[in-house]
Amino acid sequence: MKIHPDQLRALEQDQAKTKQAQETDKGFGDLLATEVGKTAESAKAQTTSLPPLGAGMLSNQLLAAQAAAGTGETQSGQNVMESLENLVSNWEDYAAQVGTTTEGPNLRQANGMLQSIENGVSDLRNKMAGLSGKNPELDAMVEEVEILAVTERIKFNRGDYIA
Repeated sequence: MKIHPDQLRALEQDQAKTKQAQETDKGFGDLLATEVGKTAESAKAQTTSLPPLGAGMLSNQLLAAQAAAGTGETQSGQNVMESLENLVSNWEDYAAQVGTTTEGPNLRQANGMLQSIENGVSDLRNKMAGLSGKNPELDAMVEEVEILAVTERIKFNRGDYIA
């Protein structure tokens, strides 16, 4: 069997690529282990209480915004937080209403709930007018709730919940 230089170059290139991929994988593994270690350390350092299970999709952000609003924000910030809490509880009620499978979802009632959520979001936007520069985290949460409401309206009108 005759060995050609082209075959040797191809073999050397393949070995170099394999070695580089292994080094990259090791670097990623080290980075992942470091980040997981940081997360574990920060979790031990925090002494805040965890939200109850099933508290909703925005519960962690809601707790963080409450902490930010509780550190010297104005009364209007507290009003916005209360409105946001009400919206999150309305979302949970809406999800329970749409998610019932025993007798099928009551779409008229769910539509009313979704309409009240949309009205609540627009009221929240009006209350938020002066606070958006002072508390960007709260503004981001209101924007997320607004996006959820618009998305849910599109899904509802499209007929995703018709059994």
